[in-house]
Amino acid sequence: MLRVFLLTVVFATYVQSSAGFIAGAKGAAAVWLRRPAVISRQHRLSMMAPNLPPAPLGYTMPHSSASPKVQVDFFFDLACPFAGRMYLTLQKVLPLYEGKGVLWKMYHVPQPWHPQSTLMHEAALAVNTVKPEAFFDFCHAVWTQREEKFIDDVTVDKTRNQIYDVLAEIAAEVGVEKEAVRQKLELKALGNMGTHMTQGIKFATQYHRKRGVHVTPTVFMNGIENGAISSSATVDEWKETLDALVAA
Repeated sequence: MLRVFLLTVVFATYVQSSAGFIAGAKGAAAVWLRRPAVISRQHRLSMMAPNLPPAPLGYTMPHSSASPKVQVDFFFDLACPFAGRMYLTLQKVLPLYEGKGVLWKMYHVPQPWHPQSTLMHEAALAVNTVKPEAFFDFCHAVWTQREEKFIDDVTVDKTRNQIYDVLAEIAAEVGVEKEAVRQKLELKALGNMGTHMTQGIKFATQYHRKRGVHVTPTVFMNGIENGAISSSATVDEWKETLDALVAA
């Protein structure tokens, strides 16, 4: 009898422990089965929420209208002599259309065949971050000093930091704190994270690619590329096109 009793107790204990184990296993399996769905949903949400710019891209140029009838988009590369030539021509064109319903916008296009170009545009982004009102003065100063300081045969033996230093000095020439600009051009972290301005370069590059811009300068008028306006366009040639649009 004692033997039968002990066997009964052992069996009952086994059944209870087995039931607990099975219930625990079922619970763990249920959690595990739900896990992929949770991860998948989180992944989908992250894919649905891309990194977006905090404000509309581009720079509104002086003499622009707040209620435009015509919008002119000027895509520029600070390392490009042709973009610089157009920018200097535009300094004569823009005042002629103040109050006439024309909005002028500038957009970055750092061209990869000018390796120094990305550094130059990072510096422009840094200037705009530190002192936005100095942005156009900085661009003007860089273009006027481009041949002296930024063409390929001048920069080919310079390090990245040496080029940043030259750009920070130009920023100081137009009234921007040199060290503040230089800080924006420091690496964010170890590894391949880029500088504090790298994300701005990514936004600019994504934008001009989506617009189909390959070379500079490129000009859009009311959303359509105007290939007839080149870097050699005179003030009169600009006027001929814009006068017709303003009068339409």
